[in-house]
Amino acid sequence: MKILDWPMATGVMFFSFSIIGILYGFRFWKKPLKQFNDCNKLILILSWAINGILNILDVQHTIFIQLAIAVSFVLWFIFEGTDYLAHDGQNTKNNTLQLLWNIAMVFGTLAIIVGSLMQILNLEYAFSILVLGGVVACAYIFRDTFTVVRM
Repeated sequence: MKILDWPMATGVMFFSFSIIGILYGFRFWKKPLKQFNDCNKLILILSWAINGILNILDVQHTIFIQLAIAVSFVLWFIFEGTDYLAHDGQNTKNNTLQLLWNIAMVFGTLAIIVGSLMQILNLEYAFSILVLGGVVACAYIFRDTFTVVRM
């Protein structure tokens, strides 16, 4: 994998996919109550990370992993959306800081998508935007994993 002829791009991407998969697995393991949505998100993130690693290693025929990503994404989108609408904003833990973190995660995800598309088009600053999105996503996962809940 070549990114702007940067010799360490493969190692950085491999490390990033690995860390995101490990951190999300750790986050899932720490959850006291695991529901269907949590398991679905675990499948989504781990499939995405494994697919990224296999693409870096030039492994062919990763269609089944990509199908798992697609199915779990559709299920996540349906269940998270209906869960949010069913509670009608009654969730008390959605304070301003949580809202800002969620907005940051949306921007991080968009940065990953835009950076990837810009990389395909060989545009300037593509790798910087891609790395920024990855950093924001990792920061969100770190914050969510290691936050101590106070009662």
